[in-house]
Amino acid sequence: LCMWLSRPCSFTSVFRTVIPGLRCRRLSQASDIWKDPTVLCSRTVLRVSGSDAPRLLNNLCTRNILKLPSQEMIYTTFLDPKKLVFDSFLWKNDDGDHFLDVESSLGPLALSHLKKYSLRMKVALEVAPINVVVAPPEMEKSNLALSLSNVCLSVTDPRSDRLGSRIYLE
Repeated sequence: LCMWLSRPCSFTSVFRTVIPGLRCRRLSQASDIWKDPTVLCSRTVLRVSGSDAPRLLNNLCTRNILKLPSQEMIYTTFLDPKKLVFDSFLWKNDDGDHFLDVESSLGPLALSHLKKYSLRMKVALEVAPINVVVAPPEMEKSNLALSLSNVCLSVTDPRSDRLGSRIYLE
């Protein structure tokens, strides 16, 4: 997030209102104050489902996701044999589907990367219609999640508590 950088941010349009009732604005400098929940339009959520989904994701990412409990999020990177391809937030729901929260510009690359390595695996890959909302650290995530409808997941950012909460809405 731009507000955690020590110098002015070079992003031009990071935040935009997608859900009525949530106020959003661009955070352009480190001195901006972040008080309200913000919808991130620069994120895409991918759904990976099927019996071989854990094996596929575990073979491509840097974290062991075979022991990942449901409704818990991790931050991980995905690799190919030569380099890092993209980073993402990853979580599993109660049905066993895995979700990847990636930057929107990397969404097609992430989808094609997963398809390339899913040969002969029973895996379904699709873009999920889920919106990503971030809330400041001071805001209670439980109160915010109760006030919003269709909440898939509400967790503290796995990178740092100072980055607030991430809420996923269907």
